[in-house]
Amino acid sequence: MKLKENKSKGFTLVELIVVLLIIGILSGVTLRAIDLTRERSMFTDTTKKLNELGKAITGNPDLIAEGRRVDFGFIGDMGRLPVSLDELIKNTTNDINWHGPYIKIDFLEDTVNPTFKRDAWGNEIEYSLELATLTSLGNGRQTMTYKLTDSIAFLTQNRVGGIITDNENNPPGEFDSLISITIELPGGDSVTQPNYSGYYQVGGIPIGKHKITVARGTASPEILVKWVSVVPKSNTLVDFKFTSSFRSKLQYVEKSAVTLPDSASVQFSVFNTSGEVVNLTSLRFMNIATPPDTPVFCETIIATGRVPPNHLWDWGEVKRIGVGREAQFIPPALEIAPRSIASIGLLHFRTDSTASAPSFPMDRRYIELIFSDGSLIRFLTERPESIMHLMHYTPRERSNSGF
Repeated sequence: MKLKENKSKGFTLVELIVVLLIIGILSGVTLRAIDLTRERSMFTDTTKKLNELGKAITGNPDLIAEGRRVDFGFIGDMGRLPVSLDELIKNTTNDINWHGPYIKIDFLEDTVNPTFKRDAWGNEIEYSLELATLTSLGNGRQTMTYKLTDSIAFLTQNRVGGIITDNENNPPGEFDSLISITIELPGGDSVTQPNYSGYYQVGGIPIGKHKITVARGTASPEILVKWVSVVPKSNTLVDFKFTSSFRSKLQYVEKSAVTLPDSASVQFSVFNTSGEVVNLTSLRFMNIATPPDTPVFCETIIATGRVPPNHLWDWGEVKRIGVGREAQFIPPALEIAPRSIASIGLLHFRTDSTASAPSFPMDRRYIELIFSDGSLIRFLTERPESIMHLMHYTPRERSNSGF
C-alpha cells in the first residue's frame, strides 16, 4: 500500500521573525500611546489640583448668592495670603478668623507629607508668597504655573466708599463729625468719617464679605448696618440713608446765653422746633473762644425742669469737661417736649481739668456745642441786665460714680 505525502509545512524562521517584529512594533506603539495618555492624565490631574489650591486661597468666583459672590477662600477670612500651603489645612497662628480647612484632605492622610500639596508625579508643589504663584515641576521637562493674581494689591488693597444722607437725601454738612463708619476687617477694624458732603472712602480692603456699621450720634446713636462683598481690583460703592434728618431739632433761643453772678458760669436756652420729644443723653464742646493757650473746663452741667435732681453731669472724681470731650448725662435722659424750651447751665469754668484752679470769666465768650441728637448750638454769652430770670442751682454732693 502506498502512503500519501503530507504537504503541510510549519512557519519558517524568517516568517517567525517577521511576526515577532510586527508584534514588537505594535507593542511599542501601544505602550507609547499608553505613556502619552498617562502623562496627559497627570497634567490634567495636576492642573485640577493647582486650580483647587488657587480657589482655596482666593475663593471660587462662581459661587454666587443673591447676585453677590460669597466665596473668598483663605484671604476672605484672614485678609492676607497664606505664608505656606499648610495654613490651608491647619490654623498655624491660632487666628480666630481662620475657618478652614479650605481644601479637602483624606481622613488618614499623612500630615507630615500631605498629598494635597503634591502634583501627580509626587513632587511638592512650590508656593511663592511674593509672586503669588503655585508651580509644579511636572515631568521635569515642562513646568506648570498657576498665577493667583496679576498683583497682590488686587487681593488686599481694594476700596470701599459711598454717600451718606438723611431721610431727605441731604448731606450731613456741619454734622459730619457726629457720623462714624466702621468696616470690620480680619486685621483690625477700619474707622473713618464722611466729609461735609457725605462722601467717605476707605482703602486697604482685602477681598471678602465685610460688615459696615454707620453710627450717628454718641450716647444712643442711630446705627445702620450693611454687608459688602469686595472682589479683586475693585472700588465698591455702598451708600447709607438715615431715617431722620441731619438738621437740628433744637435751636438756640436768641439772646438767652448769659453769665451767672459768679461770671464763671453760663446759662442758655434751646427750643425744640419739632413735633416730637427730643431725648438728650450727652453734650460735647466743639469750641470755646478763649485767649491763645488758655484752655478752660466746665465742672457741672444742670437743666431746669428735670427733677430730681437738676444735675445732668458733674465732674466728681474725673476730669472737668473741655473742648473735644463728651459729658455723658446722668440717667434718665433730658426730655424736651415738642415746641417747648429748656434752660441749661454750664457751671464753674476753670483753667485746669483736674487740679484746684482759678475760675475763668465767661463774659463775651463764643461757645459751640453739640447734643447727642446732633443739634449744633452756637452762642455768644452776655452779661444780663437783670438776674431775676436766672435758673436756680441746687448744690449736689459729689459721688464716686464717675459723674
